[in-house]
Amino acid sequence: MRKKAGLFLLALLGVWCTINSRNIVISNSESRNYTDLDGKWKYIIDAYETGQIGFMSIYENSKPKDKTDRVEYSFDRAQTLWVPGSWNAHKPELYYYEGTIWYRKTFDNDDLSAGKRYFV
Repeated sequence: MRKKAGLFLLALLGVWCTINSRNIVISNSESRNYTDLDGKWKYIIDAYETGQIGFMSIYENSKPKDKTDRVEYSFDRAQTLWVPGSWNAHKPELYYYEGTIWYRKTFDNDDLSAGKRYFV
């Protein structure tokens, strides 16, 4: 059975941010197994910069618990953009947008062992 791995990236003002980065050098990358993550990624525009605060963070991709539960954002029904690329060039309505956009890409990985290290 394949395990689903999720990758969440935050593009803040057009600059990719890395949290808890370390000085790790990956050598011999051409001969390593890899998954190409280029392609369509789901995105959510965070025009009011509220995605990291409050009771429901966007990156948690919350699901409604019942019919009365309100969930404002959902990656499941989100539009897509091509990555790598500039959202300003891909969508006319985002041409002048300079705020936060949250991206999500899911991919399968056959072996998510606890003792292994994975680099993204």
